[in-house]
Amino acid sequence: MSTGKLAGRCALITGGSQGIGAAIVEAFAREGARTAFCHVGDSENAAAVISRAQALGAEPLAMDCNVSDPEAVAAFVTAAEQRNGPTDILVNNAGISISHAFEDISLQEFDTILGVHLRGTFIVTQAVYAGMKSRGYGRIVNISSQLALKGGTELAHYCAAKAGVLGMTRALAMEAAPHAFW
Repeated sequence: MSTGKLAGRCALITGGSQGIGAAIVEAFAREGARTAFCHVGDSENAAAVISRAQALGAEPLAMDCNVSDPEAVAAFVTAAEQRNGPTDILVNNAGISISHAFEDISLQEFDTILGVHLRGTFIVTQAVYAGMKSRGYGRIVNISSQLALKGGTELAHYCAAKAGVLGMTRALAMEAAPHAFW
C-alpha cells in the first residue's frame, strides 16, 4: 500500500513527459498518488519519467494524447480511470510555445497555441469534472502564466491562451464552489 499525502488518490497530469509536468508526476508519485500522464510524441522522455517514478515505488501510465482532440482525451481519461480509478486530481499542464512577431503569427499557429492551452484545458477538465462533482471530491490545477497578466513580446497568441485559462479557472472555481469539493 502506498504511503504519503496523496496515497489512494488518482492524479491525471497533461504534458507530463518533461519540465514542470515531469516534476509534477514525480512529486505525486513520491506522495503515493496513482498517476497517469500524457504527452505528444515524446515517448523517450515519457519512459524516463516512468523510470524515475518507478524508482519511487509508483507505476504511472503514460499515453500519447493531443489534449485539443476530444476523442484522444476521452481515450486517455478512460484508460487512466480503468487502470487507476476515478480521477481525484487533475493538473492541466500541457503547453507549447511558438514565438513570432504579431504580424507573423499565422492563423494556424494561433489556433494551435489556443488549442493546446485553452481548448485542451477545457476538454480535459470537462472529461473529469462531472465525476468529481458526483463524488463530491476533486482538485483541478490549471497551469497559466504570469504572461496572462503582463503580456510578452512575440507571444500574443500564448498570452491570450494563458489569459483564457486564467479566466476559465476563475469561472469554474465560482461554479464549483457550491458543490464543496474544493
